[in-house]
Amino acid sequence: MTHKRFPALLLLLGTIVPMLLLGAGSSRADDNGSNGGAVRFLKGIPVPGKMVVFDISWVDQPTQLYYLADRSNAVIDVVNAKTDTFVRQIAGGFKGSPAATTPPAPTASWSSGALDTSFSS
Repeated sequence: MTHKRFPALLLLLGTIVPMLLLGAGSSRADDNGSNGGAVRFLKGIPVPGKMVVFDISWVDQPTQLYYLADRSNAVIDVVNAKTDTFVRQIAGGFKGSPAATTPPAPTASWSSGALDTSFSS
């Protein structure tokens, strides 16, 4: 009895799944009616020093402050995300980047059958 239901189930899934996948349609980040593309530069916010290398960043939602790990200057840059203004830099003995003007060159090597990709400084 199970074998008799299998072709019907397969036919049902073969019909419904593509309809669900194709019926959902596709969307893009720029589907808001503008012709400018998905991403558009709005404004630059200058920070002290020359920023070449940066790392992780986050926004504190309650204060709307944006924190960016500025590796070039070995500080944390703080920007007010609500007013788009630079607030301050937080220094704290961060290491920063040893080569602030040139990004590190990628290197690759094999070890134990696994590819080890790392950056040389």
